[in-house]
Amino acid sequence: MMLVLIGQNNGLEGKRFLVKKEMVVGRSRACDLFLADGRASRKQARFYRNAQNVLMMEDLNSLNGCLCNGELTKSKELQEGDYLKLGSTEFVVEKLDQEELIDDKVDLSQQLPDGVVESTLQNSKSHSEQIQAQLLRADLPPLMRKKLSERMRVKEDLESTSEEQKDPNDLDPKQTIEPNAFKPGAVVELIDLPMESKLIKKQANSIDVEDVVIVSETSIEAFQKQAKVYALLFEVSSLVQTSTKSEDLLPVLMRKLLSTMGGDYGYIALLNADNILETRAAFQKIKNQAGGTEFIELSDSFLLSRTVCGYLLEEQCGVLAPDLRNDLRFSKSQSVIMGPSNALIAAPIILGADSRGVLAISFSESKGHLSEELLELLCILGNMVGSAIENFELATQKERYLLELEQKNKQLVETQAQLVQTEKMAMIGRLSSGVIHEVKNHLSPLMLADMVAEQYPEDEDIQEMSEMVIEARDRIIDLVDEIRRFAAGDEQGLSLLPHDPVDLLQRVARFVRCDASIRSVEFNVMAGDIQHVLMDGNRMRQVLINLIQNAAYAVQDSSQAKIELVADQNKTHLIYMVRDNGVGIKQEILDKIFDPLFTTKGDKGLGLGLDICRRIVQAHHGQLLCLSKPNKGTTFKVLIPLEMPDVDL
Repeated sequence: MMLVLIGQNNGLEGKRFLVKKEMVVGRSRACDLFLADGRASRKQARFYRNAQNVLMMEDLNSLNGCLCNGELTKSKELQEGDYLKLGSTEFVVEKLDQEELIDDKVDLSQQLPDGVVESTLQNSKSHSEQIQAQLLRADLPPLMRKKLSERMRVKEDLESTSEEQKDPNDLDPKQTIEPNAFKPGAVVELIDLPMESKLIKKQANSIDVEDVVIVSETSIEAFQKQAKVYALLFEVSSLVQTSTKSEDLLPVLMRKLLSTMGGDYGYIALLNADNILETRAAFQKIKNQAGGTEFIELSDSFLLSRTVCGYLLEEQCGVLAPDLRNDLRFSKSQSVIMGPSNALIAAPIILGADSRGVLAISFSESKGHLSEELLELLCILGNMVGSAIENFELATQKERYLLELEQKNKQLVETQAQLVQTEKMAMIGRLSSGVIHEVKNHLSPLMLADMVAEQYPEDEDIQEMSEMVIEARDRIIDLVDEIRRFAAGDEQGLSLLPHDPVDLLQRVARFVRCDASIRSVEFNVMAGDIQHVLMDGNRMRQVLINLIQNAAYAVQDSSQAKIELVADQNKTHLIYMVRDNGVGIKQEILDKIFDPLFTTKGDKGLGLGLDICRRIVQAHHGQLLCLSKPNKGTTFKVLIPLEMPDVDL
């Protein structure tokens, strides 16, 4: 007595499978018997004969288990009448007597309908001619068409083995295809297609029959699909190479997958730094009114089932679910039940040993069959996306490191410049401390100006000259002392008193006219009716004198040198302006003129004047502004509030 397996569903109805040594069944094409069953594992079960030649079934750690007569079993000795369920694929164990094996009416063809071998041989010649015409009409690349033509060899007569040459134990090739044809104890895997679309290759050790290749329209379609897969892989590879960030790659990739692989929804999500999935690309494919295809980008609120995502990330294996809601792995998940998908192909995005995200194509309607090749393609693309993301992260990290390095280098340069400036300021402070002592000693004769003014109180010229000498003496002492405080970083409090801004400006104008560098300059003073303003008169005079001397230096080479001094006010501020018609200040150095130690005068300047002036104006809660254009002259504007806020005096 010999037992055989008889298929009951999933395209195996009525098919008989004889196991002589071993047969592995599952959802992988590498198995001896391929199950087009989304609930089956890649390797579901193994059928084999033990030492006593008894047919056994062994569960290969499948996800949904193997049922024998309704009970889960790990290993089982099979008997006649046993009912088996592997995933959703069902088999019945029946007895086959030896007499029935050699009966001409018996057909043990592996997944072949009754009579397929005999019919194929009878019509091979006419079928070959038909296929030749189909190849010429098919939309195939020239090289692929050539290869198909070379492989299309049809035998007119396969009866090369006579009855005398046969071993009595061999089966008639017209009646059966030996289950062990490819390897000892193996079951030949042939796709269950209609008779006119069968691609059969037989190579039997016990039967002297050459290869038979029957090419059909279905075969051509398979090659066309394979060409599309290669084209998709090439496009994705090119896209990965040309993309610089995931935001450019993932949406384009998802639209290509939906176009090539079908499906109604496409979804790509990646784990963030907190290990939470974030949507990176989610689209719905629809038909527009013109009959074309459109892709609608879905918001972050569209989420793939968390149960499915968790399974993909934890198991690191793909999911092929033609009937998602009835899949035992996910049927109890509320996110699956409430979701829009009824069928699903999904793969994890893996980088090294870590899961980085998920890649999924789903269908609104359940599918009777989803191709294992699509899942394998999706897994390959998942690995490609993982590698691309790693490259993007490395590029981003490199860019960040370079930016940080640039910032650190900039900070180092700035710190070095500050150290150099601090050293310069310390040197200036030490120098000014010695200078002020020497200057005061040499200004002793100027102290006599007070005595001369007292002796000749009625002489206006002597009074005016004495006043100018005293003012110059005080300005020299204040200037040297200001430099010392500036170098030391000390701030002297203001001595705020009400002053007439117009009188202060006129007194400054009289003072600077004594300067030899200003005598040849046309000097204009314009002033309106201005109220008294609270300010430090001595320090404000210092500001105006410095600005006027800078203006005189700017017009020294001009044939029509002109300087204008303006005193005015608006509703909120006193306005002093010093305007010249010199060469102006270049735009590239305009922002540097207030920097300490920056000078355009070469050896004739220290680069301290404008910075000191700005500090004095800011101490009055005012502003010092500069407006300049090359060859159009320069205007310095001093703004002092009419109502001085509270300040430390």
